[in-house]
Amino acid sequence: MHRLLLVTLLATASLNAAASSETFVHTVRPGDTLIGVRDSLLRPGVSWQSLQRLNRVADPLRLRPGSRLQGPNDWLRERPVRAQLLQVHGQVAVQRGGQAQPVQAGDWLQEGDRLQSGPQGSALLAFVDGSRSRLRAGSELDLIALKEESQRGRTVLGLRSGALESKVPPATAGKPLKSGPRFEVRTPVAQLGVRGTEFRSRAEAGATWLEVLEGQVQASRGKSRAQAVAAGLGWRSDSATASALPAAPLLAPFTAPVQRLPLVLQWPTAEGVQAWRLQVEDASGQVLLETLLDRPQWQGGQELPDGDLLLRLRARNQQGFEGPDTQLSLPLRARPEAPLLQSPAAEAAESSESVRFAWTRALDAARYHWQLAPSADFAQPSHDEAALSGTEWRVALPLGQHHWRVASVRENGQRGPWSDPQTLTRVAPPPPPAAPPPAQSQQDGSSLSLRWAGKPGERYEIQVSRQSDFTQPWYERSLGAPQVQLQPEQGGPHYVRIRTLAEDGRAGPWGGTQIFEWSSAQWWWWLTPLLLFAL
Repeated sequence: MHRLLLVTLLATASLNAAASSETFVHTVRPGDTLIGVRDSLLRPGVSWQSLQRLNRVADPLRLRPGSRLQGPNDWLRERPVRAQLLQVHGQVAVQRGGQAQPVQAGDWLQEGDRLQSGPQGSALLAFVDGSRSRLRAGSELDLIALKEESQRGRTVLGLRSGALESKVPPATAGKPLKSGPRFEVRTPVAQLGVRGTEFRSRAEAGATWLEVLEGQVQASRGKSRAQAVAAGLGWRSDSATASALPAAPLLAPFTAPVQRLPLVLQWPTAEGVQAWRLQVEDASGQVLLETLLDRPQWQGGQELPDGDLLLRLRARNQQGFEGPDTQLSLPLRARPEAPLLQSPAAEAAESSESVRFAWTRALDAARYHWQLAPSADFAQPSHDEAALSGTEWRVALPLGQHHWRVASVRENGQRGPWSDPQTLTRVAPPPPPAAPPPAQSQQDGSSLSLRWAGKPGERYEIQVSRQSDFTQPWYERSLGAPQVQLQPEQGGPHYVRIRTLAEDGRAGPWGGTQIFEWSSAQWWWWLTPLLLFAL
């Protein structure tokens, strides 16, 4: 037989309550006697004579209305207790005594407190009987009553707006419920009595939503007759009948740790489903991310920390009911992020024997792990440098195809995921241009023509500079014929070098540096032996 747990959402109940204290005060009403007060207010074992002695009451049968009786909270049948915040994420504040202040995990709450969560905030509350309630983002909750009676709790919550997910343990064996519910959630418009342990409640747009995940709920609005709502069904305060909750979405599990962000998820849709709620929790159950999606796909997760996370996804139908969760373990191992590869370019062909590899600097990397291998699976790397402090590395490569990749390494030695590998091919350099025989240069006014021997179809690259190291060439061109016409603007020595370009654009080695003198007056000039290039 099911043990009965009651959760009530009352339309007529007030959402205000007095804060608990160490001493209780009872205001005498007409007809009150000490015996009657003892029977209704105090726990078994506390005599009316104790109450009489403490309050110096002369006649236990004649009490003056309006007078006050007091005693320690331990005497009460229900003594005030506190609730604790197990988790706080984002902006969450408590209003107490007319003032709001932020809260954090571990803080205690008392009767009369009002808890408010921001647009990205959430909080998990623990109550004296082991019940747990998670206040979702953008919600407001009053703690109306927090009581304990004979090691049994009585909790009354007022959900003013937003959403609450609650899980209430069954009643302890041998301690059946007395009159009234032991765990209540009050909203402005509905009444719910829960048989079971897990349910969701939501208050918005003047209506209340109920989604039963375990057990059974007796639901009613105002003073109307209660309606039984079983697990797997949803009920709305503005609807006469319960409806089936949408099925859990089909989502493929992760077969390996996730090492790339953003994370991309897709799942099939179902008839009648119009949205999906996605949540990600850490190992302690704290909600790190929550979003409502209007399409069956999601891309994101950059704000999530590495770790063993839990991903939950559920569907919302056209009536606004959300069904059971699909839960997946999400092992995230994406940090420190791999650097971006800069040089050589992907699928590059390198003719130089010594090749420079370069990558960007990752902010959270102390060093880098670089690998080069003849195969794309890196089963047997030909080079493996695990502790490079810089962002480049140069090695001599044999002819053939090579694969390379880089990973970031933190100061503590934690290595992040590898970058996507890139391929390069070491090729033989193109042949140099033929050495030309001596030839006459030609001057036409202020210009100088240079010519050298070449073959049909060959292309060349030429540099002319005032510096012998060619750091700032004033003329640099790609040419389709073995000749060029120059117009130097300054007199003095000028340096020239040329190299051949292959059909695919690869450049051969530079030829030897040559010099010519140019007169700034430009009415005379002479040229050194120029056209012998050892390229």
